[in-house]
Amino acid sequence: MHTPTFHVDAAPRAAVGIRPFVVDGELRLAVIVKIGLDLQQAAASIIEPPPITLSEVYEDDHVFGNLVEASDLALRKSACDVTLIADARSLGDRPASVLPVRLAIYRGSVPLLNKVVVAMSATPEGISVVPLTYRHTFGGLDIAANPIGSRAPMVQLARDAQQRPACFAPIPSGWPIRRDRFDKTARGTLASAIPVIRGEVDWGYFQSAPADQTIPFLLGGEWMLVDGVSATQPRVQTQLPSFGARAVIVQRGGATTEVPLQWDTLAIDGRALRASAVLRGDVASPLPIARSTDLAVVVRFDVAGALQVPDDDVLFSDQNLARALYRALPISLDETAALTETAHARAARRAPTPYGVQREAPATAKASSGALPGAPWSRERAQPVMPAFPKTRATVPLREEDLRPPEVLPDPHSLAQQVPSAYPASPSPPPLLSVADAPHKAGPAADSASKASRVALATAALRKSGMSEASLAEFISQLEREIGSDV
Repeated sequence: MHTPTFHVDAAPRAAVGIRPFVVDGELRLAVIVKIGLDLQQAAASIIEPPPITLSEVYEDDHVFGNLVEASDLALRKSACDVTLIADARSLGDRPASVLPVRLAIYRGSVPLLNKVVVAMSATPEGISVVPLTYRHTFGGLDIAANPIGSRAPMVQLARDAQQRPACFAPIPSGWPIRRDRFDKTARGTLASAIPVIRGEVDWGYFQSAPADQTIPFLLGGEWMLVDGVSATQPRVQTQLPSFGARAVIVQRGGATTEVPLQWDTLAIDGRALRASAVLRGDVASPLPIARSTDLAVVVRFDVAGALQVPDDDVLFSDQNLARALYRALPISLDETAALTETAHARAARRAPTPYGVQREAPATAKASSGALPGAPWSRERAQPVMPAFPKTRATVPLREEDLRPPEVLPDPHSLAQQVPSAYPASPSPPPLLSVADAPHKAGPAADSASKASRVALATAALRKSGMSEASLAEFISQLEREIGSDV
């Protein structure tokens, strides 16, 4: 089947596409709107959007590696995915034995998401940077939620006695925890221009974030907090914009159908301090797919009242023509992996040697038959290739300098003055991460004098930040309970 073609009239600074699909015999049109965000100011600003991601993007183009960007072509989502690609970093890149990282989303004073992971050093020298990837956290081939992880994880969930994957990154669609939620036949149709879905559908297959990062749809005006991912500042805090996005499907001749858009994806790049937001909605197609060129989508921001639709001669001009969105089939761990376009182009530039460049064997090397090891006609047995996992210990001792909060904390109250009155006020952010967020099993018990010193250090630093006495007392009480202080 050929790829359907529609007309698209997008708002400035928005990437827009249409994804047709069939559910139980009904043709539906999913409208996908992608927006770029700069997170470096108190209020996140809209920037030029990255292109709509058609296929999953892996680290080093390796489909069994870390997923750094999920596909944007989900047909439908029932909640919002919040993901973060980042490194755990110490201030000033000074070595430390523990590097805690927090990701939080607040709506007013209500936390929609508040997740903390801790990267721990395996050596006395400490660590200053740890990539927050699934390879560095708990997992293994028999772990559906993380088949590429380690039994000796460097990164763990804070205050979690169980061994579970601790990562903020998106989950590949080929991993069992997602793959098994969708029928294999239905998964196969996702590679086509018009996927056909029949029977019971578990739309959770399209949720790419870990379960504890799946939150209600964002409305705009929420506050985003990220701690521990920058060497120059302990916290990144910004308010998400309210788009007021509207979308309509327009038939040639004037009839329109409103598309209810939901903000269902927030993908954060903690290294560049940028993010991408995806809004999505679907409606029944008013025309058969054979007449797709008689349909157009119009997307606008901050529209009050009726959305103004351009005249047909402008809207249905050739410059607005766009092909329907579709992607390559996602790869499952138990299936053969096809080359991506990037990998195919790279392979095409290599010299045409079937098994790579043959290095000269040392004089003591055993004579080879010349056949590929492991091939049916070869006498040589193939050597298994095992993934390299970090050599880490499950627990490390905490040092006194690692327990001290930073000397200067950001003042959250100054941000409240910049918030438009239509938005909820800035929340009272959680305190910066400390020993209280380390796993219970991390570190030996300290004596009473050392505990009192930790409480005193935390009290002095947090009082300088302007935290209210009530909040300060509550935090100190919690800290004392966590470390068992008797002061």
